[in-house]
Amino acid sequence: MSVEAYVNPHVKRLSRYEVQERRVQAVKVYKLDANENLVLDENWVRSLVREAVEKVDVRLYPPIYASKAVEAIAEFLGISRRNVIVDNGSDSIIDLIAKCFVGQGRALIVEPTFEMYRFYVEALGGLAESFYMNEGFTINVDELLERAEGAKVVFLASPNNPTGTQHPREVIEAVAEEFDGIVVVDEAYADFGDFSLWDLPLRYDNVIVLRSFSKVAGLAGLRIGYAVVSEKVYNFLSRLQSPYSVNSLAQEVLQLVLSRWDFVKKAIEEIKIERDFVIRELMVINGVKPYHSKANFVLFRVNAMSSKELAERLASMGIYVRERDLKPLLENCIRVTIGPRSVNRLFLNALRSLLKINR
Repeated sequence: MSVEAYVNPHVKRLSRYEVQERRVQAVKVYKLDANENLVLDENWVRSLVREAVEKVDVRLYPPIYASKAVEAIAEFLGISRRNVIVDNGSDSIIDLIAKCFVGQGRALIVEPTFEMYRFYVEALGGLAESFYMNEGFTINVDELLERAEGAKVVFLASPNNPTGTQHPREVIEAVAEEFDGIVVVDEAYADFGDFSLWDLPLRYDNVIVLRSFSKVAGLAGLRIGYAVVSEKVYNFLSRLQSPYSVNSLAQEVLQLVLSRWDFVKKAIEEIKIERDFVIRELMVINGVKPYHSKANFVLFRVNAMSSKELAERLASMGIYVRERDLKPLLENCIRVTIGPRSVNRLFLNALRSLLKINR
């Protein structure tokens, strides 16, 4: 029997999304390649997990449709529970959006950006088209709206990964108002930016705002994210959810995190300070061009050597960064996660030494 004969044609065209896994090693390594929150105190997060474990009976199924987390987020934001969708990371919500609104239709993706929008659209046999930002990573709204005509969904990340760009309010609001379809605004990094548009779906029925606890609250390993939606969107998107997709521990920890948000806010402010410090330091290194960022990472371009070689040399020193060279507009670019001051200095010193050797 040929298994391949039964595989959907669009699945045959897919490539598996590959991420280089960095396992714990005997030698000290610095993982600056995945935008995890390295500033938030690990012991503080562990203490919340321990506290949550004491409250959870894992023999039982978790609260249905992540209801405990939904209630906590709705109360935190001061909105109705019918404006909140919680699932197993915001990736899962992107999948729900693709199933609900795109199907085998067409979606427009503002690029260069997070790969999973394209992945989930194409996994269903949909058409994922790219709309590229200008070289300064800005958006021409008129051109975007023209290209988006006939599309079912526009995916737009702000702040954007991997550029760090936070698009102006008026740009996103113009797209929301003028586009005849669903506008997905991914705000996974918005807590590190100047503002958030999380309330946009309360004014525009066609807008979905994605949020994540992986970056801001140090919960990447628990997989829990949410979307703020209009009640009209909720009515359809919620029909596609699996009832037990978010585990009990993640929901309990999330509730504890939200109740102690002031501690998280201190880490956010520290990351902003460290991000601006790294950008200033990169600006004075010959052969390096950093880009302005409103996220917990910085994108920079190197001229003195290839980004691939530089990433490999840094890895040999125990410093992992993410090469982004294969994406359009990002030739010879590297993305580095912001850590505490000691780690940031270690990265900067290693970068200086490697570029100096290469001259």
